Amino acid sequence: MPGRPPLPSDAGCSGDAAPHPPVRQTIHAVVRERGGVVRVRDLAELGFRRAATESALREARLLRVRPGWVAVPDADPLLVDAARHGVVLSCLTQARRLGLVGA
Repeated sequence: MPGRPPLPSDAGCSGDAAPHPPVRQTIHAVVRERGGVVRVRDLAELGFRRAATESALREARLLRVRPGWVAVPDADPLLVDAARHGVVLSCLTQARRLGLVGA
């Protein structure tokens, strides 16, 4: 999707990309808006300094999933596992996750 790096749930699926956040939005809100799991470099590209990410990690507002990836504490475990293992969800898995098709 143009304008937004892929998330673990993107795996070639089409859909609406989250708009870039307003400058005053908190780092936690941005991560949540982008699906709950994001790459640290994506946060940097959005203008968040490394110190803001590290502060959110120290305060447990974000959790380190793996080097270069963070998540909100209540992120979807399926997305966290995908990021942790460096994979993306298939379109079918994502559709099931969103309740669009049966299990």
